[in-house]
Amino acid sequence: MTRRSRTPSALLLLLTAALVACGGGGTPAPTPTPTPIPTPMPTPTPTPSSALGISDGHAERFNVLGDGSAVILRSGTLALSVTSAPASVTGCTSDPALTLQADAAPGHLTLTMTAFSAASASVWVVSGTDCTDTAHELGRLTVHADGAQKWAFKGSGYLQGAPAVAPDGTVYIGSSGGAVYAVTPGGRQQWALNVGGAVLSSPALGPDGTVYVGAGNRKLYAISAAGTEKWATETYGGAFGRNSAALAGDGTVYIATQDGVLHAVNADGSRRWDMPVPTGIQNSSPASAADGTVYIGAADGQVYAFDPAGHQTWASANFAGLINSSPAIGQGGEIYAVSHGSTLLALNPDGTTRWTLRPASGSFSGSPVLGADGAVYFGSTDGTLTATNPDGSARWSRAAGGEIQSTAAIGSEGTVYVATDANYTTEAVKLLAVNADGSVKWEHAFPNRPHIFSSPAIASDGTLYLGTDDSSLYAFYSVSRGLAASAWPKFRKTKANTGR
Repeated sequence: MTRRSRTPSALLLLLTAALVACGGGGTPAPTPTPTPIPTPMPTPTPTPSSALGISDGHAERFNVLGDGSAVILRSGTLALSVTSAPASVTGCTSDPALTLQADAAPGHLTLTMTAFSAASASVWVVSGTDCTDTAHELGRLTVHADGAQKWAFKGSGYLQGAPAVAPDGTVYIGSSGGAVYAVTPGGRQQWALNVGGAVLSSPALGPDGTVYVGAGNRKLYAISAAGTEKWATETYGGAFGRNSAALAGDGTVYIATQDGVLHAVNADGSRRWDMPVPTGIQNSSPASAADGTVYIGAADGQVYAFDPAGHQTWASANFAGLINSSPAIGQGGEIYAVSHGSTLLALNPDGTTRWTLRPASGSFSGSPVLGADGAVYFGSTDGTLTATNPDGSARWSRAAGGEIQSTAAIGSEGTVYVATDANYTTEAVKLLAVNADGSVKWEHAFPNRPHIFSSPAIASDGTLYLGTDDSSLYAFYSVSRGLAASAWPKFRKTKANTGR
């Protein structure tokens, strides 16, 4: 905000000397010595200050963060403006891949990015021609490269679940060592609670901040946002692998165990009902629809639907191959799931088959996610990321460069984020950002090549979070401004992993 300079106000001092009258012929009182008046210091003229901001109308090219910095693309152009700038300004940058060129309009500049790969850089403008002259600096902006690593938090054990992100930005993730971690948006541990069993599932966050996780010791835990245990269920007959909870609108918690039982638990931890699923359940997690219907994939290649009372309402056709994936629910109530090794299936709300798709090579993995236009995205073990149209027809496929073992996430501007895994090969392990047309936007290679079974999460400020088997939770900058406005943009649908 521009500040106007002010001329110092004149200070008028009036000194009055007083004589004390003598009485009875006494000696007059001495004239007091005046107290020296300090010379007033002039009020300094404020240095003109102007904000340097991005004025480009293309929101997909940048993302302004809460601290005033911005995430920008690695290449391309942006328009910047300096509020109340003089007629001419000089653009300065700390990275040679970024250049600032003054436009015809006063105070407007064009920022050109050419292979900007540094994690962060500074961009500033001066009223003169000397970029080192800070006295004439008009505005400064810190910029981060889209996809640059923000920080890495080191936990213990394997971090294989999808991170959950709370409204205040706190990130929750479990570990194979039995700990559930709460990490601040800045990458610091807020708390850790050991629940006594491996936590490979994805935490789900309730509206009051309660964290729900299933553990390898066959118990479902509810943990307060402060990190204290609220309750734990009795020991179930089967363990929780990657089976994650779904939180219904009425507060019911749904979760499956690997002995083939779907459990419904009240918000206070009391048991509501337990429903065995024929032929068992492996790692599928339930999905909760708006009408209360719960969908789960089973080991016999079928998807099952249950009403809120626990009654089975239908079972789909058998798609030959266990359904390890978690169902995704479309805008019209259609259900999408992956039959391991054979079929991507789309079902109508009544369970009848809408369409199916078989892979050209490899086998499908992870769970499907849905774009804002209804496109379906999914990965496969041969390292292919595929997009189909809502009717199941092919849109595009691209090689990701390694096996895809987890589920993609879609950003607000349509970018698809997916991680690859080397699976004991020499392939690189990467996090990729893929444009909606299938072209690669950027990729981040992990030098130590950890296994990645975790699915990316996207916070409201665009930060990407991903767990790895090297015990690390990674954070990356992105130009996405949260999740895509689609029916099911990521694993477990929401940034809180509600599965609803």
